[in-house]
Amino acid sequence: MGYKTPIEYETMATTEGLHKNGLTSVMISSYIQKNTIINTEHDHTSFISTMNEKWDFGHLTDRDKNANTFSGVFSGEKRA
Repeated sequence: MGYKTPIEYETMATTEGLHKNGLTSVMISSYIQKNTIINTEHDHTSFISTMNEKWDFGHLTDRDKNANTFSGVFSGEKRA
């Protein structure tokens, strides 16, 4: 019980099989098909990279330039 340092959380995540510094996300949209699960590694800059892919405003840094996008999550069809 008590406060855990970021290093302790990182160690817990690594020993439990999660990716080091992993980010768990839940995305809700009528453009995501039912029961979609994505196991591709993403980070915080994946959102920026996805927006750049859609609207082509240019990359801010090499980090978002090299980040995986969320494009595989969304389908072209809206769910009913």
